[in-house]
Amino acid sequence: MDKAAMTMTAAKTNPSRNYQLDFLKLVFTFFLIFQHSSVFVGENTRITIPPMMGAVTVHFFFIVSGMLMANSIVKKEPDILSSGRSAMQFVLNKLKNILLQYWSALLVFMTIYIYICTTLQQSKTFLLYC
Repeated sequence: MDKAAMTMTAAKTNPSRNYQLDFLKLVFTFFLIFQHSSVFVGENTRITIPPMMGAVTVHFFFIVSGMLMANSIVKKEPDILSSGRSAMQFVLNKLKNILLQYWSALLVFMTIYIYICTTLQQSKTFLLYC
């Protein structure tokens, strides 16, 4: 086997990746989509969606994200004494990334919302949402 084929094979199978966890995340993502689409299911249909499916799915994602964060901290800092500082740095980096995206999206949304509310004041039905 030549070197290019070995590199391609190594790229396809990552030994540190948990493919069973990826499969579970896919399944629970579909559960979440089904739960959120229950609004579009009529009352006179045979489709029933368990009411607790969304809550179980959210709990699953919280547990998985906590496990993956803990694993990444332990991989970076195997020393238990310095892992506390590493965990704090990890949380601060995550907050910085999330808050930047959050405030950017909020600014864009509010700009569009204010523009629409001020320009479409003639529509009485639309004013219910402003």
